[in-house]
Amino acid sequence: MEIGISSRCLPAKNLNTEDLTEFGIDAVEVNTGSTPLRIKPKYWKILQQISDDYVFSIHPHLFPFSQMSGFLQEHAQEIISFSAECLSRLDGDYLVVHVKGHEGAERLEKFLEKAPGNIQVVLENNNKNYPATFKQTAELARKLGVKMNLDLGHLNIVSDNPLKEIDEYGATDIVEYMHLHTNNGRKDQHLALGEAKPSLEEIAQAIDVCEPEVCVIENRERKEAEKSLKLLKQIL
Repeated sequence: MEIGISSRCLPAKNLNTEDLTEFGIDAVEVNTGSTPLRIKPKYWKILQQISDDYVFSIHPHLFPFSQMSGFLQEHAQEIISFSAECLSRLDGDYLVVHVKGHEGAERLEKFLEKAPGNIQVVLENNNKNYPATFKQTAELARKLGVKMNLDLGHLNIVSDNPLKEIDEYGATDIVEYMHLHTNNGRKDQHLALGEAKPSLEEIAQAIDVCEPEVCVIENRERKEAEKSLKLLKQIL
């Protein structure tokens, strides 16, 4: 299993390979926010270096496959298509996506028909809208022929017993990727591991059951990500 961080814990303008080396990680997920990737030559060279040195993912952090219509939907589709093309050209690994509602699932299905063949799309469970539960997301991922990104923080919000939900459904063959962070069960706070739920024991059990290829720490601050990485390595 490869362990990595999301670029959410680093200022995008300061993203550099020296910083990443200090973390001692195997994987990097670049979160693009609601705008396309920066395409300045310097930034592109950094992304290429990251792709060469790490398991590399791009996570467009918006709902391109949602109930939006008109200009907003067109803009979102452009972002996801551009992100996929960038990932493909960089010879990256994973495109992490959300959908919102059944209409969004249909849009994702159409996107997958044209998605670059050298990248792997993983579907993330939401913290509120369909698909939110483990079962909903896993079943949709199977229907679409993709793997799942299990966001344990999101599952903690929508489920009273995340581990029971994972165990009852069976996760080994569907979860390829995981996001790790904690919260109070109500808000998507993206706190460090050990600060809230899921507990470290629950996280270790979920990893053991799901057997993901990649686990990404998804905190918003560098200090939180460093704390989470330290604790994660202790419990594995």
